[in-house]
Amino acid sequence: MLTTQSHGDCMTGGMTMRLFIAIHPDPDWIRHLTGCQHQLVQAGLQGRLVPRENLHMTLAFAGNCTQDQKDTILHLLQTLSFPATDARCLGYHRFGNTRVLAFQADPAMTSFVQELRERLRDAGIPQDDKPWKPHITLARGCAPLQHPFPAPECPSLMPLSSPVLYESIQTRQGVTYRPLGRD
Repeated sequence: MLTTQSHGDCMTGGMTMRLFIAIHPDPDWIRHLTGCQHQLVQAGLQGRLVPRENLHMTLAFAGNCTQDQKDTILHLLQTLSFPATDARCLGYHRFGNTRVLAFQADPAMTSFVQELRERLRDAGIPQDDKPWKPHITLARGCAPLQHPFPAPECPSLMPLSSPVLYESIQTRQGVTYRPLGRD
């Protein structure tokens, strides 16, 4: 695809792929997350549920990148030391018209994300200056609930696995995320 530069893109034109770095929950947590989606639907949520294969916790967005930039990101992921840690579930939150399960990361994880974003910037890949808010998007295009969110029915801690580089691909069925490599 031929693209032109837009905010947050790696490139000014040419063949690109839309990339981001994220943590993919383990199979047990995927089951918990789909259970949370079901719980929200039962509470009256109206919106589009994120498909189970697309559930993830974004660490950094790279935007439209070339093959060389993709290779740089993969190399970068191999050089960073990922902390063995968990994230504490804070409950359901709303970001605009999305519904998410929010988490609190420990200081080691927050430092990792800051270093990752710094190293991406140093490699010429623009990064958002907003602080990282760990979450997993459960649904998009949601109307406001008429009552408060219920407490999520899931464990309080989610183990965090090594980050994965993903390509975001638009299809007729919607967006799909293809893993390209991991730490």
